This record gives sequence, C-alpha cells and structure tokens, in this order.
Amino acid sequence: MHVSEDFLKSQLVEYRKAFRAMMSFYDSSWSLFNLFNTELIGLFENVEECSLSDEIDENWDKPLGISFEALRDVTDGVYNWLLTCYSNQDSKAKKNSIYLSVGLYLDLWPTIAPAESISAILIHGYRMNNINGKATHHWYELEDNFNNCITDENGIIDKDGEPQKPMPIKVFPNIWSSMNNKYQGDYATGMYDLSNLIDENTVKNTIISDIKKLITEWSS
Repeated sequence: MHVSEDFLKSQLVEYRKAFRAMMSFYDSSWSLFNLFNTELIGLFENVEECSLSDEIDENWDKPLGISFEALRDVTDGVYNWLLTCYSNQDSKAKKNSIYLSVGLYLDLWPTIAPAESISAILIHGYRMNNINGKATHHWYELEDNFNNCITDENGIIDKDGEPQKPMPIKVFPNIWSSMNNKYQGDYATGMYDLSNLIDENTVKNTIISDIKKLITEWSS
C-alpha cells in the first residue's frame, strides 16, 4: 500500500496520541481490576482472571478491515480483563451453585462508529436451580441456551442473553439451560457505562453494591 508522505505523517501523529491515551487507560483499567478482584474475593470461594484476548476468534465482531490478530493483541494490550467467580472452590456446576463473570470492555461494539459504541463493565450471572442427573460438568464447560420468549421481552437482552443498553443488574428467573436441558437455572446480567464511573466510591455504590445484592438474594 502506498500513501503520501503528508498523509503518513498525519496518521503517525494520531497513532502516537492513541498510544499515549492507551497507556493512561491501562493504568485506569488495572486500578479497576484490583478493586473488583478484592471485592469479589470476599464474595466467592474461587475468583480467576481470564484474558479476553484468548477468547477472540472469527466469531467476534471487529472493525471492518482489521485482522483478528490485531483485535486480539490490542484487546490484550489495553488490558481488557475478565474475572470469573465460582461459589464453590472446585467450580463444579452443582445445584444452588453460582457463577458470575465481570468484564471490562473498552469498545463493546467495534463494528459501529466509536461514538456510537460504548466502554463498559459487563456482568453475567447464573444460579443453578435444577440438574437432571448428577453434576458432571464445571461451570466453564457449559454452553448457554436462553428461553427466547423471555429474552425478547421489551428488547432488554438479545437471544444470546446480552444487554442491549446500559442497565443495572437484572435477574431473569428460570431463563437459562445447558447441555440439552440437563442444567437449568436463573440468569442475571448488567451493563455499566464506564463514563459514569468517575471514582472508586461510584463503582462501589453501583456495580459492586448490585453484585452484593444479587449474591445475597441468590444465596438465601
């Protein structure tokens, strides 16, 4: 590909600006990670960090003209993180057990214009209500199936259980199943706009407070 010298110079200036902005975001992301990690360790028997870059494959949305390799490496580089939490130490999908994930996404919808996308904390929670047979799987082995009649209600979440706009954690009772209905239970999800989370107290009084309320409700 050939471009003019002036165009290349202007692009490189923009890249340097982005590079410095990403360093600042990395520091902020790391601070958020430490805050959530500390709070979640107090609520769950097992809390693990996952790299979102490891999850990226050809099924992920990406900006037009960008390679999956670039999407994966930049996702990792800016420190988009994911914390997975289990109510029992062995992470088995037992009856009454709970699984929760908390993830940070700088660009949640990268296929649309940056101003129309969102930077967000995304929550997914599951509580096991019923198992047809023995619990033979770990939570991370299960695949999601949702009752479409419920997920289509008011367009709050889509057929994959993903929130369609920012919202506090909302519980959808008996909407979720896995492994041909062997496992069945409640589902909860929430999306929090990162631009509203101006300091540590705001995070504690919104997301962390909502998570604690959810876990208390599901543990009773």
